[in-house]
Amino acid sequence: MTKKIILLLAAVMTTCSSQEFNDMDYRKTGIEFVQALVEEDFRHAYGMLTDDLRKKISEEELAQTYRDMIAYGQGPVKKIIPGEGHSDYPDMKPNELGGIYISLVGDYFVEGIAVYVCRDGDRARVREIDWGRP
Repeated sequence: MTKKIILLLAAVMTTCSSQEFNDMDYRKTGIEFVQALVEEDFRHAYGMLTDDLRKKISEEELAQTYRDMIAYGQGPVKKIIPGEGHSDYPDMKPNELGGIYISLVGDYFVEGIAVYVCRDGDRARVREIDWGRP
Protein backbone atom coordinates (compact mmCIF):
# COMPACT_ATOMS: atom_id res chain seq x y z
CA MET A 1 0.00 0.00 0.00
CA THR A 2 2.77 2.44 0.94
CA LYS A 3 4.60 1.71 -2.32
CA LYS A 4 1.44 2.50 -4.33
CA ILE A 5 0.94 5.78 -2.49
CA ILE A 6 4.56 6.80 -3.06
CA LEU A 7 4.33 5.96 -6.77
CA LEU A 8 1.04 7.85 -7.07
CA LEU A 9 2.50 10.85 -5.23
CA ALA A 10 5.58 10.80 -7.48
CA ALA A 11 3.39 10.66 -10.59
CA VAL A 12 1.26 13.57 -9.38
CA MET A 13 4.32 15.68 -8.51
CA THR A 14 5.92 14.98 -11.89
CA THR A 15 2.71 15.80 -13.73
CA CYS A 16 2.20 19.04 -11.81
CA SER A 17 5.71 20.38 -12.30
CA SER A 18 5.77 19.27 -15.92
CA GLN A 19 2.33 20.82 -16.51
CA GLU A 20 3.39 24.13 -14.97
CA PHE A 21 6.49 24.25 -17.15
CA ASN A 22 4.65 23.31 -20.34
CA ASP A 23 1.89 25.80 -19.67
CA MET A 24 4.23 28.82 -19.48
CA ASP A 25 1.98 31.27 -21.22
CA TYR A 26 3.93 33.19 -23.84
CA ARG A 27 0.87 35.38 -24.33
CA LYS A 28 0.90 36.50 -20.68
CA THR A 29 4.64 37.15 -20.86
CA GLY A 30 4.24 39.20 -24.04
CA ILE A 31 1.36 41.20 -22.59
CA GLU A 32 3.23 41.80 -19.31
CA PHE A 33 6.26 43.00 -21.27
CA VAL A 34 4.26 45.44 -23.41
CA GLN A 35 2.28 46.65 -20.38
CA ALA A 36 5.59 47.40 -18.62
CA LEU A 37 6.68 49.45 -21.65
CA VAL A 38 3.37 51.35 -21.72
CA GLU A 39 3.68 52.09 -17.99
CA GLU A 40 7.29 53.13 -18.64
CA ASP A 41 8.52 50.53 -16.16
CA PHE A 42 11.56 49.93 -18.34
CA ARG A 43 13.51 48.21 -15.59
CA HIS A 44 10.84 45.50 -15.35
CA ALA A 45 10.56 45.19 -19.13
CA TYR A 46 14.34 44.93 -19.47
CA GLY A 47 14.43 42.23 -16.79
CA MET A 48 12.07 40.15 -18.91
CA LEU A 49 14.59 39.92 -21.78
CA THR A 50 16.87 36.93 -22.34
CA ASP A 51 20.54 37.40 -21.54
CA ASP A 52 21.34 37.27 -25.27
CA LEU A 53 18.91 40.10 -26.03
CA ARG A 54 20.23 42.15 -23.10
CA LYS A 55 23.70 41.89 -24.67
CA LYS A 56 22.30 43.55 -27.82
CA ILE A 57 20.24 46.33 -26.25
CA SER A 58 20.57 48.38 -23.08
CA GLU A 59 17.70 49.40 -20.83
CA GLU A 60 18.06 52.96 -22.11
CA GLU A 61 17.93 51.80 -25.75
CA LEU A 62 14.83 49.75 -25.00
CA ALA A 63 13.13 52.81 -23.50
CA GLN A 64 14.20 55.10 -26.34
CA THR A 65 13.07 52.65 -29.05
CA TYR A 66 9.63 52.44 -27.44
CA ARG A 67 9.36 56.22 -27.04
CA ASP A 68 10.49 56.83 -30.63
CA MET A 69 7.88 54.38 -31.92
CA ILE A 70 4.97 56.30 -30.37
CA ALA A 71 6.45 59.83 -30.54
CA TYR A 72 4.28 60.91 -33.48
CA GLY A 73 1.10 60.24 -31.50
CA GLN A 74 -0.67 62.80 -29.39
CA GLY A 75 -0.12 61.54 -25.88
CA PRO A 76 0.48 58.13 -24.37
CA VAL A 77 -0.82 54.68 -25.27
CA LYS A 78 -4.32 54.37 -23.85
CA LYS A 79 -5.08 50.76 -24.65
CA ILE A 80 -3.27 47.59 -25.66
CA ILE A 81 -4.99 44.95 -27.76
CA PRO A 82 -3.32 41.53 -27.72
CA GLY A 83 -3.62 39.33 -30.78
CA GLU A 84 -4.14 35.59 -30.63
CA GLY A 85 -0.49 34.64 -30.69
CA HIS A 86 1.11 31.64 -32.34
CA SER A 87 3.04 28.72 -30.95
CA ASP A 88 3.63 26.80 -34.16
CA TYR A 89 5.39 28.65 -36.96
CA PRO A 90 8.08 27.44 -39.35
CA ASP A 91 11.09 29.37 -38.05
CA MET A 92 10.62 28.74 -34.32
CA LYS A 93 13.88 28.62 -32.41
CA PRO A 94 14.80 25.91 -29.87
CA ASN A 95 12.98 26.47 -26.56
CA GLU A 96 10.70 29.05 -28.17
CA LEU A 97 7.20 29.07 -26.68
CA GLY A 98 5.46 31.39 -29.13
CA GLY A 99 4.96 34.89 -30.39
CA ILE A 100 2.24 37.48 -30.00
CA TYR A 101 1.46 40.73 -31.78
CA ILE A 102 0.07 43.45 -29.55
CA SER A 103 -1.51 46.66 -30.83
CA LEU A 104 -0.95 49.90 -28.94
CA VAL A 105 -3.69 52.49 -29.33
CA GLY A 106 -3.46 56.17 -28.46
CA ASP A 107 -5.01 59.41 -29.66
CA TYR A 108 -4.68 59.40 -33.45
CA PHE A 109 -2.23 56.52 -33.63
CA VAL A 110 -2.05 52.75 -33.61
CA GLU A 111 1.27 50.95 -33.35
CA GLY A 112 2.24 47.41 -32.59
CA ILE A 113 4.91 45.20 -31.11
CA ALA A 114 5.53 41.55 -31.92
CA VAL A 115 7.07 39.74 -28.96
CA TYR A 116 8.71 36.31 -29.23
CA VAL A 117 8.99 34.39 -25.99
CA CYS A 118 11.22 31.43 -25.16
CA ARG A 119 11.85 29.10 -22.27
CA ASP A 120 14.91 30.29 -20.35
CA GLY A 121 15.59 27.96 -17.45
CA ASP A 122 12.39 27.93 -15.44
CA ARG A 123 11.06 31.23 -16.82
CA ALA A 124 9.51 32.56 -19.97
CA ARG A 125 11.58 35.45 -21.34
CA VAL A 126 11.42 37.78 -24.32
CA ARG A 127 13.83 36.55 -27.01
CA GLU A 128 13.03 39.01 -29.78
CA ILE A 129 11.03 42.20 -30.35
CA ASP A 130 9.71 43.49 -33.68
CA TRP A 131 8.86 47.17 -33.26
CA GLY A 132 6.09 48.92 -35.15
CA ARG A 133 3.31 47.90 -37.49
CA PRO A 134 4.20 45.40 -40.19
